[in-house]
Amino acid sequence: MKNLSIKSILLSLVFITLLLPVAFAYDIDIKADLLDYNQEADSVTAEGNVFVVWQDKTLHADKVVFEFPKKLMTATGKVELEENGTVVFAETMTYYYDQETGELTKTKAASSMVFIQSEKMQRLDKSNFASGRTIISNCDLDDPHTSFKAKRAILREGKKIILYGAVAYIGHLPVFYFPYLSRDLERGKEPFTVAIEPGYSEEGGVFLKTTLGFSITDNISDLLFLDYLGKYGTGYGTQLDYATDITKFSIYAYKINDEIVGTQRWALQPSFWSQVAGIWTIQSQAEFLSDPSFNNIYNRSNWNRVSNTPHSFVALTRSGKTSNLMFVVERFDTYNTESEAFAPSRVSAPRISYTLYPRKLFWDISNNFNIVYNHSGLEYSSINKNLFYRNTVNFSDILAKSLQASKNLTFMPYIGLGGDWYDKDTVGNIDETIFFTYMGGINTRLRVSSWIDWNVDYSISAKTQKNSYEIDRIGENYGIVEDLVEYSNYMYITDSLTLRNTASYDLRSFRTPSSPLSPRIRWSPIESELTYTPNEYTNIYVRHMQTLDPSVKFEGLQSEINIGDMTVAYIKVGIFYEEASRDEIDNVLGFGIWLTPKWRFDYNMRGVSNFVTQQVDINEYEVKLYRDLHCYNFGATMRVRRDPLQGYTHEISLLFNLKANMPFSKDRREEAELFYPWK
Repeated sequence: MKNLSIKSILLSLVFITLLLPVAFAYDIDIKADLLDYNQEADSVTAEGNVFVVWQDKTLHADKVVFEFPKKLMTATGKVELEENGTVVFAETMTYYYDQETGELTKTKAASSMVFIQSEKMQRLDKSNFASGRTIISNCDLDDPHTSFKAKRAILREGKKIILYGAVAYIGHLPVFYFPYLSRDLERGKEPFTVAIEPGYSEEGGVFLKTTLGFSITDNISDLLFLDYLGKYGTGYGTQLDYATDITKFSIYAYKINDEIVGTQRWALQPSFWSQVAGIWTIQSQAEFLSDPSFNNIYNRSNWNRVSNTPHSFVALTRSGKTSNLMFVVERFDTYNTESEAFAPSRVSAPRISYTLYPRKLFWDISNNFNIVYNHSGLEYSSINKNLFYRNTVNFSDILAKSLQASKNLTFMPYIGLGGDWYDKDTVGNIDETIFFTYMGGINTRLRVSSWIDWNVDYSISAKTQKNSYEIDRIGENYGIVEDLVEYSNYMYITDSLTLRNTASYDLRSFRTPSSPLSPRIRWSPIESELTYTPNEYTNIYVRHMQTLDPSVKFEGLQSEINIGDMTVAYIKVGIFYEEASRDEIDNVLGFGIWLTPKWRFDYNMRGVSNFVTQQVDINEYEVKLYRDLHCYNFGATMRVRRDPLQGYTHEISLLFNLKANMPFSKDRREEAELFYPWK
């Protein structure tokens, strides 16, 4: 383009200023080294460091041509388009701004740390791009360490990418095929993970654990386990998860033919939660195990290591503004060593509970009501494993009123009535019975100063005779099941330092006097808790217990110190002492640090210090080493456990996996705790 005079430049700017709003029907901003308006072709050419902004889009290029009759924008030379959090680099771009369609060639795109490569990318409409052969990866290298190569792909508003006919690659090695695969770009959820953990343990020998994880859709993901566990044999399993805002489901299953025991061992654990019609929720879980020690050795989910009493239930809950209603069917199992199988030990079918939240009735008197009906089955005896069933009803109703004696002194007297009813059980072990409980008390709160609160609570309750309204005065405790004074002291010494002291005294009388061998304990131990949190990186907790009755003596001490940030560097120290083990102190020590930006070291130890022998016996310790490998995580772990029979046993393992989530990062903790209570 020939050089323009100042007059022609000003004239072009005038035409462009008048034409662009009319042509685009919305504001557009253009900056460039040179601008030229061709009146005959009705076009504008911008050259040199071109910068165009319209709606939510930003375009950088060496040259941009606007052809108004065609409503076409053509960009060439180092094209960079940014919109909705996605940045696309291309050699050329054509864009029909009226229809919001177009095409980009030789493209590379980045969205939420996902990198996309394609020879050609078509803009289908305002929100969607389509491409032919496409490569996506978390790796920013031109030749990525890991990637997906798909026949075609759809990119939606920078929020999601959908792949059709995708093959997962590690380097240049194809490892898995997906006919359909989608990835949520906003949350950065990894659609495919691989973890390999080889190692050696003295109990089982050489082992190799492998985990394959992939997201089937935005809401469905799966983990596949295939393990060689040395002397134990080969195990395999899966964990399938489905999650939306109102429904969550998970099922974990694992099986192994244990060569040491000589039998098949397995676990099956489904879980479900769903919100129905706003205030209703349904939740269920089931736990089925081949034996109570299954999880000790090779459970591949982060579930509880030991489950001696599997718990299964279905619950329907209505949580309203003033009340809560719950229907539950549940079952607990215990392991029968004779039959070598789990059998039900306690069943509720159903249990129905209703709670009326505290509400004002009259004269500012509040009412709190609760009732529970339970049709339950219990184990009759350790010999006869059959269950006997009975119906029970438990209820309580408490009336309370707050009285303000002064600015700093408040009283809350309360009275209540409770009841326990159960019918005759199916084996005639218990007759139909009802007991009533009369309750009362008063809570006193004194604000001694702006940083000291004293609470004194006196409570008394009496139980009636069987099927009677009269108090059971012939009983051992004269029918008084509680006659207690509790004291609490709260001291908010500073914003970061608090102290709490609690103690109680039992006022009950008994028909049988106490003896020196079994003295009546009236004073509870004085418990003191000190918490110090001067900043977000320091937490110190100390708990002390002092026995007052039958003699004054030191009972126990617990101290925990946490300093640092788990994601950077930290140290934690714990000390636990009980008078029952007066010669020993339990110790806990842990620390971790990033030695370099890529190397991390962690150490955790549990041990016992003996005052007599002046030795420290380590019961368990674990050393971890982590190395960042760009697109991979590498870890090494050594665990040492002390066994009373075998002495110290060692386990060494290595971990090599794709970097799905950065280690030590904050995850979606609230959802995990809601749906995975065992994690």
